[in-house]
Amino acid sequence: MTSFDLGTPHLQMEQRGPLAYITVNRPDARNALTTAMYFGIKLACDRVNADPDLYGMVITGTGDVFIPGGEMSSRHTDGTFGIEPYLGGVDILHACGGNARCTTCRVEFIDGEPARHTVAERERLAFKGLSGVRLSCQIVCDHDMAVRAISRLAGSGRPDSGPKPQPFVEPPPEFV
Repeated sequence: MTSFDLGTPHLQMEQRGPLAYITVNRPDARNALTTAMYFGIKLACDRVNADPDLYGMVITGTGDVFIPGGEMSSRHTDGTFGIEPYLGGVDILHACGGNARCTTCRVEFIDGEPARHTVAERERLAFKGLSGVRLSCQIVCDHDMAVRAISRLAGSGRPDSGPKPQPFVEPPPEFV
């Protein structure tokens, strides 16, 4: 049995033979889906579709309610697993395509900064001598966050923002 990180503690994905099992585990909120959970399910679909050894996916839940719908009690920001692909039209740069090889996707947290960093993010920021910023391609969105994009396409002189990042953290994350 193989497990996969879907970017939120409220979703678990494991492979059992040719099937992926996704467990929604937020019984205290009746398994209502947050934005991060929606993106986690999309990530699971992408992984199943990309893996020739997987033939399908089963979604199940914990507690007494399967999934009543989306979380309505608070505002959720778009984004996950590298929040870049979901920044909703913000012209943030990502010159390396979201692989923690550059620092053009820098963001400053206004609220909700995650405590976890990937090893790749920590090493890249240290190499560049940067502090007080994070790499959006290395951020797992599993709670409400507010960020300010630092490196924008507008005014950069670049013809485009860079290759489209994957909807998951690359390289595969090791969190510290």
